[in-house]
Amino acid sequence: MSYSNQMNKIKKRLNIIESNIHLRKNLKECILNLEKLLKQPYCNLEVKRLLAKAYIEIGKEKEAFNLFKSLYEATNDGEYLINIVHLLMDIGYVKEAKKYIDASLYSNEKIYSLGVYNKRMGNYEEAVSYFEKLNHTVMEEDALVEIAMTYMIKGDNEMAKKYLYRLVNSTKRYQALVKLIKIALYENDPNIETLFKKFDIDSCYHQGDLLQYKRCIVQYEYMKGKINNNQDIYMAKQLNDYTKEKTVEHVKKKHMNNGKLYKFYNSVNLSEIYDYCIKHLDNIVIVDDKTKYIVEMPYDVGYILDMKTNIVEVLVVSNTNKILTFYPTTKVGKYNVEKVKEKNRGNNEK
Repeated sequence: MSYSNQMNKIKKRLNIIESNIHLRKNLKECILNLEKLLKQPYCNLEVKRLLAKAYIEIGKEKEAFNLFKSLYEATNDGEYLINIVHLLMDIGYVKEAKKYIDASLYSNEKIYSLGVYNKRMGNYEEAVSYFEKLNHTVMEEDALVEIAMTYMIKGDNEMAKKYLYRLVNSTKRYQALVKLIKIALYENDPNIETLFKKFDIDSCYHQGDLLQYKRCIVQYEYMKGKINNNQDIYMAKQLNDYTKEKTVEHVKKKHMNNGKLYKFYNSVNLSEIYDYCIKHLDNIVIVDDKTKYIVEMPYDVGYILDMKTNIVEVLVVSNTNKILTFYPTTKVGKYNVEKVKEKNRGNNEK
């Protein structure tokens, strides 16, 4: 087979794999195929890029980071800088993330990365100022999403909505609609059904947006006092059937025995951590989305890679204290724990 034919064949294969990664379909099969393709000389950079994205989807952030690092060193492409910064911040390697940003050439991607860094550190005004510099660039839509999220973290619904409505006719349409729906649920907005109708399930591309939309639909039915039997049964079960035992069993399987990035010590009592978290759901990460909390345990419970932590991230069924899952998280990086606590103290004093 000629070089040209071989390249075309692999590109078609990679297009199918990329679509499946976006849809979160057959991820293990995608990874196996990509790992095999790494051994041949064609499209090597593209194979690495897709493999890194697939690793992120299954929680192999360390492996993804190594691939993005090699891609950035080979190409100096700003896209990979953004990937590296996101991953390093997520695992709490704040200083390393800043070093990558400082060492990079001036570009839109560097400006965006500085926005991400400042948002994660709790420097919200500085973050917005960096993202706003990306107006009228190819990264404008990504920056608008980040600005809206920054205002949501601050608890400023009106400013968040201002930016989200700018995105409802963009390629970020479904991301924006999900966030607008979550704000509407929080505010008990009577126009929420108009937002639901704007979400076209048949054309929604990313499964993460679709999953969040389904959660919002079920939550809305739950708030009205009924669960529509035609809705996704898994979502309904999260509201009605989740128990402490099921949650602890899930956490043990995913974040203790087999956990790689976020892992509990084998010696900790997960039932005890569950009970403590139930009593200490004080710090909401985003006020408008009552699904995610951070809880500071009185002792270290696990680690992220090689860093010990006593901070637990808790996911609950929206507007309830039914815990779906919990896992160790970083003190600074994914978000700044002290800034989150400070924000919640301010909300409680109002």
